[in-house]
Amino acid sequence: DPPIALRRPMPLDGGGEATAAFSVIRFPEHAMAEGRIQVLTQETPEIVWQPSVTARDNALDMLSGILICVADPGEAAERYARFTGRPVTEESGGLRRVPLDRGEVAICDRDLCRRLLPGIEVPDLPFIAAAAIRSADIAATASFLAGRGVPLLAEGDGRIAVDPAAGMGAAFVLHDGGTAPFQP
Repeated sequence: DPPIALRRPMPLDGGGEATAAFSVIRFPEHAMAEGRIQVLTQETPEIVWQPSVTARDNALDMLSGILICVADPGEAAERYARFTGRPVTEESGGLRRVPLDRGEVAICDRDLCRRLLPGIEVPDLPFIAAAAIRSADIAATASFLAGRGVPLLAEGDGRIAVDPAAGMGAAFVLHDGGTAPFQP
């Protein structure tokens, strides 16, 4: 689909208001079976990422990937590789990765998804199973979550998997900068 220019007013930390601007390209409705896929460019990051609206106490600092669960990981990985213009790597555990400039698209089947996210309920395939967010300090992130009683699916090896019940239905994998977000 053609790019769409999105605009919205946003209050400024120093007072006043400015316009936050984004450009979005949305795929046609059935182009990607895994969900609504879109590409977004922030045209005014200095307005969007002001200190007053940027969380710091949790030590999370970057969206670093998504995990997609599908019946045919090979087909999906090749499709995302064509879309991004990036190569696919396949690991011995069956996980396929499409690396991006910042982060990755990781693709797995139902069984591997259950191993990566112990206790997750896998609905009908395909679905986007988790978003990954990098932590600048995984111990601070763990402390932040524990202090708020956030339920976890798993924790260890530089990763924390947050229960989808705490994420409005979405699983989140929080990881330190030296650890891949999804590891079989």
